[in-house]
Amino acid sequence: MKTGNFKELEQIIQGFAIKGQLCGLEPFKSGHINQTYRSVWREDGVEKRFIHQRINHDVFRDVELLMANIALVTEHLAKAFAQGKGEPGERTLQLVPTRSRGSFLHDAQHGYWRTYVFVEGMENFDVCPDSVHAFQAARALGRFVALLRDIDIARIKEPILRFQDSRYRYEDFDAAIKQNKAGRIASVREEIDFAETQRVLACTLIDSLRAGKIPLRLTHADPKFNNVLFDSATKQAACIVDLDTCMPGTILYDFGDLVRSTAVPAAEDERDLSKVHMSMEYFEALVKGYLEATYTFVTREEVELFAIAPRALAITLGVRFLTDYLNGDTYFRVHREGHNLDRARAQFQIARSMSAQESKMRELVQRYGRGKS
Repeated sequence: MKTGNFKELEQIIQGFAIKGQLCGLEPFKSGHINQTYRSVWREDGVEKRFIHQRINHDVFRDVELLMANIALVTEHLAKAFAQGKGEPGERTLQLVPTRSRGSFLHDAQHGYWRTYVFVEGMENFDVCPDSVHAFQAARALGRFVALLRDIDIARIKEPILRFQDSRYRYEDFDAAIKQNKAGRIASVREEIDFAETQRVLACTLIDSLRAGKIPLRLTHADPKFNNVLFDSATKQAACIVDLDTCMPGTILYDFGDLVRSTAVPAAEDERDLSKVHMSMEYFEALVKGYLEATYTFVTREEVELFAIAPRALAITLGVRFLTDYLNGDTYFRVHREGHNLDRARAQFQIARSMSAQESKMRELVQRYGRGKS
């Protein structure tokens, strides 16, 4: 690895309480929001690796709140594992404090930074390779929610207001259409019309939560398949990452987003829509795994919505991508012309595929819900 092009970043990460000498630094793969790097440090001949992230302050306006949430969640999980509540090999992210014992650094020129201990011996996948991995991921994310049930939910605040609120996403969508900032409406009439026909279904989860039909729980809120790390040796799901959006909400949001991102054996931005369809084999594995981990506390009302939650999430995310496209690509990082539009079209195609298979989805939920559906 070369460090010559990262002199300013090297100075920033020296502010974290890491022992030893920095001997390597490189960009590390990441999602749509934060910039991520991996470093290598050597102390007494032993090398250790760390992850450094520049927090996107445009997205996470209250960094102190964000990092307080993450500290609470990771400390709670670490304590649970220390008490033997975890399964063999289960791990959680570990924040590295700054030299002044803070959870993040703020550099006036370069923004907000945090550091994690790199989780060694793990691998993740952008596309789910098989139903065994799907089951493992679902069970791990269900256990994540289960282990956090006894945390004081009042201490966890929304890092992004109304993040799980599909009605709010549609309000943004309506505003984007009205303003037409990038002058792109004429080219996406079909996508706009489809999003409008799906508005009621997409808002079912948030409407049920507000009406008190389903309980408020602590959720991950971004449980994409690639946020589950698998132990390279045992092939077991072992660690949940990307905790930025941990917040009070509904586990139906989590389950729906997990299915949306896992049961479709295609990239999130796949242009060939003939490849974009939901695998019923994967869906069955996800339902089985998630309910195995949550069955003792999940309610009948929640289980009854398991079959439509994935479609609600696919539509909602598609609306978010389409909104960003209409606004000129100001939120999600894009890598090509029309990237957000490609993402939106793929999500809408996922929703169509789920709609065509809804009766079978309901049958599987009823089977694994064992009387709760």
